Amino acid sequence: MSSNNLVNRLLLNSENYFTWVIMMESELDNIGALDLILGTDQQSQQIQESLNRKAYNLIICYLNEDNLSFVSSILNPNQKQDGQILWKILKEKYMSNDISSQTLAFTNFSQVKFSQTPNFVQEI
Repeated sequence: MSSNNLVNRLLLNSENYFTWVIMMESELDNIGALDLILGTDQQSQQIQESLNRKAYNLIICYLNEDNLSFVSSILNPNQKQDGQILWKILKEKYMSNDISSQTLAFTNFSQVKFSQTPNFVQEI
């Protein structure tokens, strides 16, 4: 007996960066590219280029239409297929150094109550 399970991708939007980044780091780690994207990888140049391209393609799959438009308007032709640059652009867009933004994000996160796993994940 086979089962058909649909898995929805969590696409990055203007309200879910902190949830999205946790999921995305897991996905990047799964393909062996997380250390490269975070800048801690010491592998050969050829392996780094391959992982960087794979990471770019994976990240692109998890962006909504607004973020795809944003990224395509920012990246120049030399930066296409560069996962590290794409990661930095998204991080700069959504990771505010403003303490009030961080406090608001923490407050919203801390008010989420656990009920059932699917509902809880959606609320986060």
